[in-house]
Amino acid sequence: MKKFDLAHSFVARSPYRSVARWALFALFVTSVPAFAQTTVWTDGTGDWFNPGNWSAGVPDSSATAQISNGGTSQITSGGAAAGFVEMGVGAGDTGTLSISVAGTLQDDGAIYIGEDGTGTLFIIGGGTVTSGEFLMGENAGSNGTATVSGPGSLWTNTAVFARSVSMAMPHSTSQVVASCPTQTLQV
Repeated sequence: MKKFDLAHSFVARSPYRSVARWALFALFVTSVPAFAQTTVWTDGTGDWFNPGNWSAGVPDSSATAQISNGGTSQITSGGAAAGFVEMGVGAGDTGTLSISVAGTLQDDGAIYIGEDGTGTLFIIGGGTVTSGEFLMGENAGSNGTATVSGPGSLWTNTAVFARSVSMAMPHSTSQVVASCPTQTLQV
């Protein structure tokens, strides 16, 4: 018997092998969009939770939320979530996010404040943000500004990356908490 024939005699031909391949392929194809969804802010100034203000509905923890049309998204109540938040994505783009009063944002990935454009983040009047990391003024020519202001306002991060940072904290009760083994943010 030839080597080729011998090898093939040990490989069982199963009708289930083809079905399993197609099932695996279908699972892969249907799971990719859940992780790759981007929803773009389309309003001027308005409520984060209004689905009509976004191109693909209100962001959730698996979506990327982009604010780059010169508008301002406002979060004034709890429960806002995103996988990533991006403000000022392209050169010349601007975007603002404001979290205030009882507003909360849980960002499981990163908050980009000025990728190639200009991004502004306000955490004011008791607003709370928790994010994995944030990047301000990410690329040359971009600008990122974050303001944490007012009693109870809190921004908690696990990592910090910044090219040029402008952070205003006029009240002593405001705080930014950043813990990263290799970087320290002092405010």
